[in-house]
Amino acid sequence: MSANMMPASLSPGPKVRITLTAAGQNHVLRNGLGPRLAVLMEHAPRIHTALASGDRVALSESATQDLYVLRRRVVVETRDVVLEIILDFMPIG
Repeated sequence: MSANMMPASLSPGPKVRITLTAAGQNHVLRNGLGPRLAVLMEHAPRIHTALASGDRVALSESATQDLYVLRRRVVVETRDVVLEIILDFMPIG
């Protein structure tokens, strides 16, 4: 198979997984931000290129309560490759 060809079984778009640290998960649960996190997860395959390490992610109107991108990593699984974006919470101000 040439380098430019992709097997038909592979999807052309990236698989993206948003995960939270313990502090991030506690923040989301404590503040009822689950529905907004679900929206972010739904759109992650389209916006993942805009999320770089250190970027802030607002799930609420309060800028002091933002999550931030702790790191991005590629996870090679048995049958797939996934871009994992790990979000953390650190109060600002």
